[in-house]
Amino acid sequence: MYYRQNICGINSNIDAVHHYLQPNRPAVLFLAETKISESAPINHLNFPDYENGGVVAFVRSSLSCFRDLSLESDRKDILWLRLNSKTSPKFICCLYRTPSNHNWDDLLEYLAVQIDFLNINHPASEVVLLDDFNAHNELWLGSNKTDAAGRAVEAFALTQGLTQLVTSTTFFPRVSSHASSLLDLLLTTHPDPYSTAVLSPLGNSDYEPAVAAETRTGRKTWHHGHADWEGLRDFSSSFSCRDDCFTDADASTVLKVPRPGSNGWFNKSCDAARHQKIKAHRTFLQNPTAENRQADHDIKVRHRVMSQRNGSRSFWTLAKQIEKNFSHSNLPPLTAEVLAKIFAANSTMDVPPNAQVPSYTMREVTFRHKTVRRVLLSLDINKASGPDLIPAIVLKRCAAELDPVPSRPFQISYKSGTFPENWKFAHVQPIPKKGSKTDPYNYRPIALLSVISKVMERCINRELLDYLERHSLISDRQYGFRHQRSTGDLLAYVTQLWSKLIQSHCEAHVRSISCGLPEKLCRWVADFISGRKISVVIDGFSSSSHNVNAGVPQGSVLAPTLFLLHINDLLSCTINPIHSFADDSTLHAGIQSGKPISAAELEKRRLAMTSSLTRDLETITAWGRNNLVQFNASKTDYCTLTKKKRPSARTVSMDGRVLPKSHSFRLVGVQIAEDLIWHEHNSSIAAAAGKKLGYLFRAKKYFSPHDLLTLYKAQIRPSLEYCSHIWGAAAPTTLSMLDAVQRRAVRLIDDSSLTDRLGTLSHRRAVGDLALFYRYTNGLCSSELSSMMPPRDVPARQTRLTSASHPNRVKLRTSRTGRYDRSFVPRVSRLWNNLREEAFPSSTNLRQFKNRINKISLGSSSQPRKMELNREHFRAIIYNNFQRQLSQQEYLAEFLSVFGNEAPHQPTISCWYGEFKRGRVSLSDDLRVGAPKTAVTKENVDAVRKLIIEDSHVTYREIEESLKISKTSIQKILHEELGVRKLVSRWIPHLLTEEQKAYSIVSGDEWWIYCYEPGNKRQSAVWVFQGEEKPTKVIRSRSVSKKMVATFVSKAGHIATIPLNEQRTVTADWYTTICLPKVITELRKINPERRIILHQDNASSHTAQKTRQYLTEENVPDLSPNDFFTFPKIKNRLRGQRFQSQEEAVDAFKNAVLDLSANEWIKCFENWFERMQMCINLRGEYFEKR
Repeated sequence: MYYRQNICGINSNIDAVHHYLQPNRPAVLFLAETKISESAPINHLNFPDYENGGVVAFVRSSLSCFRDLSLESDRKDILWLRLNSKTSPKFICCLYRTPSNHNWDDLLEYLAVQIDFLNINHPASEVVLLDDFNAHNELWLGSNKTDAAGRAVEAFALTQGLTQLVTSTTFFPRVSSHASSLLDLLLTTHPDPYSTAVLSPLGNSDYEPAVAAETRTGRKTWHHGHADWEGLRDFSSSFSCRDDCFTDADASTVLKVPRPGSNGWFNKSCDAARHQKIKAHRTFLQNPTAENRQADHDIKVRHRVMSQRNGSRSFWTLAKQIEKNFSHSNLPPLTAEVLAKIFAANSTMDVPPNAQVPSYTMREVTFRHKTVRRVLLSLDINKASGPDLIPAIVLKRCAAELDPVPSRPFQISYKSGTFPENWKFAHVQPIPKKGSKTDPYNYRPIALLSVISKVMERCINRELLDYLERHSLISDRQYGFRHQRSTGDLLAYVTQLWSKLIQSHCEAHVRSISCGLPEKLCRWVADFISGRKISVVIDGFSSSSHNVNAGVPQGSVLAPTLFLLHINDLLSCTINPIHSFADDSTLHAGIQSGKPISAAELEKRRLAMTSSLTRDLETITAWGRNNLVQFNASKTDYCTLTKKKRPSARTVSMDGRVLPKSHSFRLVGVQIAEDLIWHEHNSSIAAAAGKKLGYLFRAKKYFSPHDLLTLYKAQIRPSLEYCSHIWGAAAPTTLSMLDAVQRRAVRLIDDSSLTDRLGTLSHRRAVGDLALFYRYTNGLCSSELSSMMPPRDVPARQTRLTSASHPNRVKLRTSRTGRYDRSFVPRVSRLWNNLREEAFPSSTNLRQFKNRINKISLGSSSQPRKMELNREHFRAIIYNNFQRQLSQQEYLAEFLSVFGNEAPHQPTISCWYGEFKRGRVSLSDDLRVGAPKTAVTKENVDAVRKLIIEDSHVTYREIEESLKISKTSIQKILHEELGVRKLVSRWIPHLLTEEQKAYSIVSGDEWWIYCYEPGNKRQSAVWVFQGEEKPTKVIRSRSVSKKMVATFVSKAGHIATIPLNEQRTVTADWYTTICLPKVITELRKINPERRIILHQDNASSHTAQKTRQYLTEENVPDLSPNDFFTFPKIKNRLRGQRFQSQEEAVDAFKNAVLDLSANEWIKCFENWFERMQMCINLRGEYFEKR
C-alpha cells in the first residue's frame, strides 16, 4: 500500500506523520512539499521500524527497497525507489513541481528518458509515478481550467503508456479564491491490480493523501527447506510403484533414444546450440535466480529471432507475441461443438422475398482462359486453404497450365445453376471479440472456404461489379466494398457537411435484390447461398457439420457484393439521408439557416427534426422486418452536434426504445465529439501507440534497429495517421501528443541513419490531405463528394499575383466561424492554391502528383524560399489595392489565393480600407501611452540583452528595478524579442550509442614482417598458352630476414606500429615502457579525453603483473583476436614483393596499413564483433572457422 501527500511543511506536521504511521503501517509513505533545506538536520524525522529514507519517503524496513540514485538528477524534488519482489522489480518515483517552475518540458523529457531506460533494461518491471505536477486539465483531470502544464502532462502520460488512477479531488485550499482540484496523480504502467482512495489530510496540510493498494493475491509458496524429507523418503521406499502403477504398461510404448550423431543433419553447430541451451537451462535449475531465468529465456528467444527473416510471416507472428509480452491467448474451455451450434443458430432463418426486377439487363458471365489465369495469378499464397486442402501456392505457380482445367467446370456450374456441394462446406475459426473470452457468444466466426471456389466467385464478381457501377445501381451513399471509396471518404463528406451546418446556426442529429441480372446468374446465386454447412475447428479438433441458410456466405468473394445489393434500397427509403460503410449506417438530419433565428423558431425546428428522425428509424425497423434483418437498438448511438452551450433536450426513439444521448460517438474508427473537437480521438490513439511502444522498448534487445523501424511503420504510425484529413486541424497541443509518440519511437530505434528520413507527421498529413484533394477534384470518388469540392478559380483579370499561381487553383469560400474554416475543404484549399504549377502532372496521375508534392514539401533545391511578410507589408498591399480602386471582395479573393493562411482576415482589411479612405498614410500601429508596447523599444531590448550577458542569473525584479519598465514588457522582450529561456543546469550522464562505443576499442597484437612473402594462389595465377610449362613460385626460405612489429588499430583506422629494434622477443618491460606509451601518446593526439578500451590476447607479456598494473583503463584479454581479420588483409598487399632490408619491409607494412579504406576497417571490426559474439554465445568454447 502506497501513500502520497503534499505535507506543506514537514517540521510543523511531523507529529501527525508519526501518529499516522503507527496504526496504519503503510508500505511506503511519500511526502512532498516538505519545505526543508538539504543541510537541515533530519534525525527528528526518523520513525521506528522505518528506514531512514530522507525527508520525503518513509519505507517499512521489512520491504526489500533501496533508493536508486542512478535514476535521479540534481533536482531536489525527485526521489526514485526500487522495490524488489519475487516476480519483477517495481520502480516508484515521487516528485513535486512548484507552480513557479515553468520548465515542465525539460522535466517531462527527463522522466520519459528514465522510463524508456527502465523498459529496456528491466522489461518485466513496473513503473509508478506519484506526482504533483501542479497541472490542471479540464477533460483529463476534471479541473476547472486547462493550462499548458496540464496539456503537457496529459500528452506525456499517453505517449508513455501510463494510466492515471486517482479520480477524487486531493487539494482543498483555504483561500476562497482558489478552486479545489485533483493535483496528486498516480501514474502506472500496470493499472489493473490497483485500487485508489483519498483519505483525510495529515496535520494542517490542505492536501488529502492519495492511497493506492494492490488487490492481487500472491501465489501459494511451499517452504521446501522445512519439509520432512526423511519421512518422504521412507514413504517412497516402502511404496511399490512398479507393481501398483506400471503392471499393465506396454513395453512397446517405451521411447527409444537414438544414439548421438545418428542423424546426418545433426552437425557440430546443432550440437553446440543444443549444449548451449541445455547448459543455460541446467544453470537455471541449479540456481533459479532472476538473472539465470532471464538468460535461459533470452537464449530461447534469440534463436527464434535469428531464424526469422525480416518481414516474413513468422517475423510478424513473433512481433505480435512480443506486443503481448509473450502471453498466449488460450481459448477458454469451450468445445467446438458449442461454438458451431451458436454460429449456426445465428445464421438460420427463412429466405427473404425477391425484389422487383428493374429494366436493366446484364449479359451472361463467361469464363475465358485468360480471365481465369489472371485470377489464379492474383491469389495470395499466404491465405489458408479450405476444407479441400488445396493450397493457393499450387494454383498460382501452375496458373499457365491449370487455367483450361477449371474453366470447363465453372461454365457447367454456371449454366446448370448449381454450385458444387463440397464447395459449400466451410471450416470456421472462432476469433474472440472484445470482452470476456468465457462467453461463447463473444466470438466472431472466420470461415475458410475452398480456394478454387473463390476463383470462380471472383470471375463472376468482376463482371457483376462492373455492371452495377456502370449503371449506378448501388446507392452513391454506400462507401463500403467499392473501388475508389474508403472510410476516409465517408468521413470527409459527413464531417464537412456537419461543419457547414454548425456554422449556419444549426444542429445535426446523427446515427443510427434483383438488379436486372440474367436468369442463369440468379439461379446460380440462389443455389450458391443455399445449403451451406460449417464446422468449427479448434486446435485441430473439428465439430460436426451444421446447416446455415441465412445471409451471404461469410468468407466468400461474392459476399460483399451480395450484401450491398441486399441493403441497397435501405439507403433510399428514409426522409433524412443515410450514409453507410458496409453494415455501419449513419442517419443524420440538420437545421440550416443563413442568419440567426429566434429561440422559439429554433425549438420548433428541433421538434420537427427529431420527429423526422424517429419516423425514419421506424421505417428502418420496418424494412428490417420485411428483409429479415434485425437492428440492435442497444448498439445505436444518438448524438447532437452543435456549438451551442445548451443543446436540444429532445429525444429520439427506435423500436419503442428511447435512445440514450451521448456526447461523442465512434464512426468507422474515428471518435467524433459533439463539438467536433478532436482531443478525445487523438488522446485515444496516442495512448494506444504509447502502449505498443512500451512493449517494443521491453523487447528491444530481440530486434535490430531496422526491425524496430519496420514495426513502427507497420503497426504504430498507421494508427497515428488514420483519417488525418478529418482531424488534421486539431489544436497544436493535441497534435503534439502524436509528435511525442514519434519522438519516442526515434529514441527506440536509436539509429540516425534510419530515422533522419522518417519524415515528420505534420508533413505526411499535409501530403495526404493534398493527395485526397487531388483525387476528389478529379472525380476519383463518389459523385456527392466530388460535387462538394470548390470550383476552379478563373480570374477576371490577369495580375502579377494571379499569373504566379497555377491554373488548377480553386475558389476560396469565406468562413464565418473558425470551426468550418479548419474543416477539410477550406483548409486544404489554401494549401492547394499555394502549390506550384510543376507539382501537377500533365494527365491525371495520383501517384505522380503525390511524389512531386512530397519532394517539394521536403524542400528541394528548386523550391524558392518563402518571403516573410509582416503587418506593414500587408498594409502596403492593401493601400496599393485601395489606390487602384478595387473593391474589398476583389482583393480579398486575391489575398486568399496567393497568401493562404498568412493573409489578413476580412475585418482587418475592412478596417484599414476605412483608415485609408479617411486619409491615413502611416502603415505603423499607433502607440498607446502606458501600454507594454511603448516599453518594447530597441533601446530597452539592447539594455536587457546587456544585462543578461553580464549576469546570466539576473531576475525579473532586478531588470525591472534597473530599467524602470513593467514585468509584462520584460517578459515580452525576453521571450519574443530575444527568444531566451531560463533553464536550470544539471549533470547529465554521457550516454554513448553502440556505434560510438565501438570506436573506443583499440586492438593490438605482434606480427612478423618478412622481407619476402610468397604470393597466394590468386596473386600468382598467370595466363598460359597451350604447350607452355606450368609456372612455379619460390617458397619462403627459413633464413629470410624478418622483423617483429606491434600494431594497434581501431575501427577508425591505424593508430601506431612499433618495431622491436633491440630484441626479438616481446617482454613485459618493453611492452609497458616503450610500446604502450607510444600508443597512448598517438591516441591523445587525436582526442585528449578519449576513453580507451584495450583489447589484447593472453600472451605472457600481456598478462604479466607489470602490464596489469600499468593498464589503468579497461582491457579485455583472452577473447577472439582482431588480427584474425585485419592483419591478413594487410599482409596480402605485401605478398610477392622483395625488400632489401627489415626497415624497408616495415615501411611497406605501414604504407599498406594506411592504404586500407575506411569501409575495409569497418568491415574488419564488424566481422570481429560477430566472432566475439559467437565466443560469448558458446560460453568460451572453441569452434572451427567456417
